[in-house]
Amino acid sequence: MGAAGLIGHTGNLRNCRDAGAFAMRSGTAPIPCSSGRHDALRVNCGGDRQLNRLVHVIAVNQVRCADHVGRLYYERKRKEGKTHAAAFRALKRQLATVVFYPLKPCHQRLCNGELRAVA
Repeated sequence: MGAAGLIGHTGNLRNCRDAGAFAMRSGTAPIPCSSGRHDALRVNCGGDRQLNRLVHVIAVNQVRCADHVGRLYYERKRKEGKTHAAAFRALKRQLATVVFYPLKPCHQRLCNGELRAVA
C-alpha cells in the first residue's frame, strides 16, 4: 500500500523542481509564521492530504522501531528541545526529501515509456 500509494498520489513530478517543492506538494513543509521577535513554524494545511497521510504512516512506523534511522532522528530533535509535534514535523519533512529522490528517476523512466504497467 505504501509504495503504490506514494507513486499514485505523487502524480506528475515535472512541476516539482526539488525536494522542497515536493514537500510543499505533500503538505509536509512547515510554514513560517513569525510576528515581531517571535519565530515559529506552523503545519502546512495545503497539499495532497493522501500523500501527507502516507508520509505520516511512514514516520509513525519509523518512530515505533527501536534502532531505526527515523527514530534516531526524532530522538535527536527531542534532545534539541523540540516538542513531540515539532520533532515529528521535522521527521516528516525529512522523509519527504528521502522519498522524493528515488521517485524522480522512476517518474522520468515512466514518462519516457521505459517502464510499463504489468497487467
